Amino acid sequence: MKIGIYPGTFDPLHEGHIAFARAARISCSLDKVVFLPEPSPRNKINVAVVQTRLDYIQQYIEQDPALSAQLISQPRFDVATTLPLLIKTFPRDTITLLIGSDVAIRLIDWPDIDKLTQATSFAVGMRSDDSRQAVCRALDELRADYTIVETEHGNLSSSQFRKAIP
Repeated sequence: MKIGIYPGTFDPLHEGHIAFARAARISCSLDKVVFLPEPSPRNKINVAVVQTRLDYIQQYIEQDPALSAQLISQPRFDVATTLPLLIKTFPRDTITLLIGSDVAIRLIDWPDIDKLTQATSFAVGMRSDDSRQAVCRALDELRADYTIVETEHGNLSSSQFRKAIP
């Protein structure tokens, strides 16, 4: 099977996340997309408890059998610990990592990025304020296998929703 792995904060999950997951599933011919809410995301404070975020994701996607969610044992996604876990969890599957264009541009700075680019492909959700050229240049430099995915919700972010809550 071809599995999409979508790590993130998802605080809150919104239509932009769902639209990207569904579009990536089609664009990359994925059988399933698995959301991985990170218990302790990098550079984020005042994040809802991971179980609350997981429950919300599961409720939101319960009618779509091609989408699922699960917890990871690590505090956040990283190559050294999460990649071996994913390979063990999906030993016979091809893994595509779903990331936003803001993350794709910074992949060069990730420890062990060469291991990740060798083991997975990427589906990159374009955010409306990022440059497609910059994203392609960054991924080409890494010699990564990737697909650019654009949706009508590329302008949405969880921080916008959090700011709107009084």
